[in-house]
Amino acid sequence: MKEITINKQAVINKDITHLKEYYFYQAENDLRNFDLPAGETEYKLYSYISEQFDNKTILDIGTRHGGSALALSNNLKNNVISYDIISWDSHIHLKKDNITLKICDFMQDTSIDYSQVDLIMIDVDPH
Repeated sequence: MKEITINKQAVINKDITHLKEYYFYQAENDLRNFDLPAGETEYKLYSYISEQFDNKTILDIGTRHGGSALALSNNLKNNVISYDIISWDSHIHLKKDNITLKICDFMQDTSIDYSQVDLIMIDVDPH
């Protein structure tokens, strides 16, 4: 297991606005999530974490519209497997070479080899 030290200033300075081109959820003001400062959006932190290692598999639990999957996929050398139990219209646009979207309960997915998973990001709606 690799220890990650988070550089607060690097997270604050992270520019992830380029991820907007992959994000097609059309709720009012939602695209601004990639413009918001660290502390108001989790995506800068997710992107920073994904860049701390290469050639790894990341599970993103709770895709919803794909923001966390996109942030975690910022490092193109990693593979993100993103799970949601609901199929959203926005999923048809969530296409990036290093993201695999699965509509199922990840706990029921027998194809996961957890020995090959390096990070699990749980970003679910608690409501």
